[in-house]
Amino acid sequence: MPSPEPEPEPETESSPEPGESYAVQAVGVAAVLGFLSAAWGFAELATGRIAEDRRPGFARERTILWYTSSYLAGVMWLSLRLSPLYPAALTPLDPALCAATIAVYVFGFVSPLRTVLVHWEELTPTEQLRMKGMVASGAVGLNPKPKPNPNP
Repeated sequence: MPSPEPEPEPETESSPEPGESYAVQAVGVAAVLGFLSAAWGFAELATGRIAEDRRPGFARERTILWYTSSYLAGVMWLSLRLSPLYPAALTPLDPALCAATIAVYVFGFVSPLRTVLVHWEELTPTEQLRMKGMVASGAVGLNPKPKPNPNP
């Protein structure tokens, strides 16, 4: 007579939903890669590997790299912060990290806008297009009243 199949263990609150374990691992891998990429950008700035190019405002290569590295670090912090991987020891830093991330987002709108308003004639056609895109994406990101989600 075959032995009866063992009953499945009852699910507990700590049991991950199907696919949740993969999602947490993906966030962890993305955070590591993102922070390494941001650190690489900051290292290039600190070591002078990115030369000064004398371009005006946000068209300056060093400014663009500082912004993109800071933006990437902020997004990685947010994705990690909203995951179960966030170390509890970092929780006291939340207000400072939140303020720094907000400052980067505001800079990503204000600096290109200022560049457009003050330096438009000095920009190449490619830089002008880049500034238009940065101003548009920054305006969307700073929208103070987002539309409610119709599918909560």
